[in-house]
Amino acid sequence: MATAIFSIESIDHEVLSDPAKHVIAPGGAILFAQFDDRILAACALMPDKPVRGHFELTKMAVTAEYQGSGIGRVLLESAVSH
Repeated sequence: MATAIFSIESIDHEVLSDPAKHVIAPGGAILFAQFDDRILAACALMPDKPVRGHFELTKMAVTAEYQGSGIGRVLLESAVSH
């Protein structure tokens, strides 16, 4: 079983409280790995303001029961090809 090792920074609270404003509106995307009606993993692509057309992968997470299954790798590959 995976151990949760992370911390929420103040900017995380701001972004996660309004992802439409902070991720989608500036041209980013939120990607999900879904099976049936369950979300197994998610990540956000935020525009890299200094370089047009480049994105920062941020806020990636996989549910505890699917950590180590490879679903995060699949989501990352999808994000990179996005």
